Amino acid sequence: MGGSTFRLPYEILEMIIAQLTCDLGALKACSLTCRSWYIIAVPHLHHTLTLGDYERGTTYSRLSPLSKLHKLGLIPLVKEIRVRQRVGVGSGWFLPQVFSHCDLGYFSTFLNIQTLVLQWLRLDRFILDIEHYFGSFSPSL
Repeated sequence: MGGSTFRLPYEILEMIIAQLTCDLGALKACSLTCRSWYIIAVPHLHHTLTLGDYERGTTYSRLSPLSKLHKLGLIPLVKEIRVRQRVGVGSGWFLPQVFSHCDLGYFSTFLNIQTLVLQWLRLDRFILDIEHYFGSFSPSL
């Protein structure tokens, strides 16, 4: 074989890696293979940002990933944000008091968001005077 190398066309690599979008372990392995695989895998790895505290090991803890994504320049790759609260936990963690000035600044840099998923968010605890804003709709929220 000598010194020759075989490279798959970019389009083929993209199709292969796109099949792995639900397998974070495989995507991480692909991103470590070589530079061309890294470039293709990274947007898939950072497509969804999950903020939560209910599944240890599978979600980031609260707002901590925001500064890390910002420092690494990965915020433009995020297309979906998921905010998760634990079911049956008092007022939850996703409250206005939790947000610092920096956190709010990070949220303003998400320019490519296509989907926002709020799971188990208690709006009545998030916005204390929700009835004032939504009136008769508040029971259906």
